[in-house]
Amino acid sequence: MKRAILTLAVLAMATLGLRAQDSVFSYTHQGTTLYYIVDSTGDAAVVAPLYPNLHYNADSTVVETWWGYSKPQGAVTVPDSVPFLGTNHAVTKVGSNAFRRCDSVTAITLPASVATLDRNCFRQCFRLASINIPQGVTSIGYSAFSDCIGLTSVTIPSSVTAIDEWAFCRCYSLTSVNIPEGVTEIPYRCFFYDTMLTVVNLPASLTTIGKYSFARCKSLQTIAFPDGLTVIDDNAFDYCSSLHSITLPASLDSIGIAAFGWCESLEQISIPGGVSTIGEWAFNHCYSLQSVTLGEGVETIGQCAFRECGSLTNINYPSTLRVIGGYAFQYDTLLATPLNLPDGFRTIGIVAFGDCNSILSISLPGTMDSISPQVFWGCKGLQTVTLGEGIRKIGANAFFKCPSLTSINFPSSLRVIEGAAFTDDSSLAVPINLPEGFLSLGTNAFRSCVSIPSVSLPGTVDSIPQAVFLGCTGLQTATLGEGIRIIDNYAFYGCDHLRHVVFPSTLEEVGKMVFAWCAALDSLFFPPSTHQLGYAAIAVCENLKAVQLPEGLEVMDSLLLYGTGIETLIVPPHVSRIEYAALVRCQHLHKVELPAAVTYLGDSLFFGGTPLDTLILGCTVPPTLGSGVFKHYNTLLIVPCGAAETYRQHPVWGRFANIEENCNAIDDADASAVNIYAANGRIIVEGAEGETVYIYDLTGRSVCNDSLPTGVYLVKVGDRPARKVVVVNHR
Repeated sequence: MKRAILTLAVLAMATLGLRAQDSVFSYTHQGTTLYYIVDSTGDAAVVAPLYPNLHYNADSTVVETWWGYSKPQGAVTVPDSVPFLGTNHAVTKVGSNAFRRCDSVTAITLPASVATLDRNCFRQCFRLASINIPQGVTSIGYSAFSDCIGLTSVTIPSSVTAIDEWAFCRCYSLTSVNIPEGVTEIPYRCFFYDTMLTVVNLPASLTTIGKYSFARCKSLQTIAFPDGLTVIDDNAFDYCSSLHSITLPASLDSIGIAAFGWCESLEQISIPGGVSTIGEWAFNHCYSLQSVTLGEGVETIGQCAFRECGSLTNINYPSTLRVIGGYAFQYDTLLATPLNLPDGFRTIGIVAFGDCNSILSISLPGTMDSISPQVFWGCKGLQTVTLGEGIRKIGANAFFKCPSLTSINFPSSLRVIEGAAFTDDSSLAVPINLPEGFLSLGTNAFRSCVSIPSVSLPGTVDSIPQAVFLGCTGLQTATLGEGIRIIDNYAFYGCDHLRHVVFPSTLEEVGKMVFAWCAALDSLFFPPSTHQLGYAAIAVCENLKAVQLPEGLEVMDSLLLYGTGIETLIVPPHVSRIEYAALVRCQHLHKVELPAAVTYLGDSLFFGGTPLDTLILGCTVPPTLGSGVFKHYNTLLIVPCGAAETYRQHPVWGRFANIEENCNAIDDADASAVNIYAANGRIIVEGAEGETVYIYDLTGRSVCNDSLPTGVYLVKVGDRPARKVVVVNHR
């Protein structure tokens, strides 16, 4: 027999005439005391005893809903009605927080009169193993059963049309759930972290699976999506590590961020064409994913969408595809599908195919304006690249460390190659012939591309950047177009098979160590326009036999010709300083001519391995000397007429035993506007229109200016003083 007990407090309230809906009262049914409130409609709701004044933490989270009251325990049956002030009131609702933290309740039986389960109503009932949700309940509230870690099964009646966020979150023991027809959305974190959930049946009415709704359901192996489903939202199934089989319906139009991220057992996926955008991280870390089919209509693959899918071997690229986001396929080391992107494709993001070691070929359409930085970084198996007309820029590190790349074309539309774009592509064997109109090369762009045979750069390139061809040991010829002004530091450093360089007449500056350690170079002819050769610019070119330094040069920098094979050197007329060790270890250098402009010779200039026999000086005042300029003083000095005694009286120059005067000296200091230089076995004379030009060898014999043999020649223009020119003929 049921026995109703009204608390004294409620009786007192009734005596004072308070409204029923203002009063929380208790009622004991089958030995369990619960608390109720009657709403304005006359229906009763089960509530927490402190309702609505619950105890809250500072962060507004509920600490205890039964503070100071005895919690119900064991199996609880809620009556279908409760008496209050002489009237029975139907129990139609389990109110907010009603059983929250009732951690000793094991089972709950609800009456058929209940229509609503309000927010948090059974939250944290840790021992609750089963509950009947009666037919007639239309909605399950926010977090209604969250953290019911002992709940193994739940039957949701067909009357339910709405389930709120977090409703069954962290129900670790729940194994199966049937969502009834009429439910259109599974909301945010609804079944989040239900780690034992293996069976989920979705209704045909469902259109949306919300964010994190089944995330971390680690036992879920398969799920059937209904026709009519349109949205799988962000993180909906992320970390469902046992999920191995899904079929996406044709109705689907949205896959959110990380929707299936870290689904480590998923093996294949077919994405319908209605999904125009695959969200960022959508299938990230799906380690078992082997095959992806993209339907016609897919336009965008989001950032990291298939990143670290280590088993992925095959994917198609539909004609509608326009964008592949950054890191989209990074570390997909088995992906072997040729990357042939369709006409109309626009953008590949940074590192999109980084370390995709099995891709062998790439074809990019001209509808792409640029190739993003690092996009194919470390693609070790990549062999051929075809770039469409229209591509204007190759980004920094775009093909960095692609050691199998042998072939690439450079379209006429190309304008920029950024830094390190092809660094360490050791098999790249095509000539680097960049098109007219090309504007800019980045630092290290082709560094250590040891198989490149030749380079031809157009004059639209203003400067050649640092280390751009450093270590290109297979490079043999470099042709630099008219218009190039600057060659920056280390540009051709260590190109030890480089034999021939064609300089433009516009060249102004050559940086430090530009041609250092280019062992095969046998000659270099700088145009008159060049006014700077940097530190060690031509150092350790041991086979360099002839060099024509530019007439515009004013300073020979330190170590400039260190370790070269030159035999004779004529220093240009405007050079005033020759810096530290510029001619050290030139083991074949026997004769040097210095112009009248020289005022300073730097430390160790001829010291160490330079067997200088003859030094011709055009300056009447002995140049100032640094320390250790000469190792010995056996060299023959030839000085201007009348200057011998001045040299003999000098404390250092006077140590030379053989000092002779040349009273028939050729005036190398002539500062006329006539430019004289050698190129391709001929002597070129500029600025002497209308004047007679005579060319003599060193015996005084007149020679024909055609296929001149390698040697030093005297050139006389009109009645001007004769000039010396070094010719090296490669024939």
